[in-house]
Amino acid sequence: MQEATGQAGLMNIMLTIIGIIIILLAGSIAYSKAFRVKNRIVDIIEKYNVYDNNSATEIENALTDIGYRTMKKTEYLSRCNSKKFSGFTLDTTSYPSHMYCIYKAKSKDSYYYKVVTYMYFDLPVVGNFIQIPVTGETKMLYSKSTAEWKTVK
Repeated sequence: MQEATGQAGLMNIMLTIIGIIIILLAGSIAYSKAFRVKNRIVDIIEKYNVYDNNSATEIENALTDIGYRTMKKTEYLSRCNSKKFSGFTLDTTSYPSHMYCIYKAKSKDSYYYKVVTYMYFDLPVVGNFIQIPVTGETKMLYSKSTAEWKTVK
């Protein structure tokens, strides 16, 4: 009888360890996807030197190719307006159909953007409640008139 109790305990320990490994693997995959999306958005904004309709269109096409999660306009407004970053304002050049937010900060002669993407898990019951933000910033961007002024002087 002792062996049967020991066997059940060992089986519970093994199942717990396997469950923890699966959770860590799923978290790692979700983080790498959100991180890749964030880097792609930052690269596109830095390529165009501004977040406008052209860069928004390229971002939407890139995220569609990657297969990133979409969201409705009302979900975008509630999610992105709820986050407050010191010195940043929500840039609503266009309303994205994918799950990301872009904030803009200005200084005297430059500006930069903060990009927020989300890790998400496609679980039936708790999938919509577990969404962890991943943030990143662009480098300092200068408007063309400011950049020309700096090179002339």
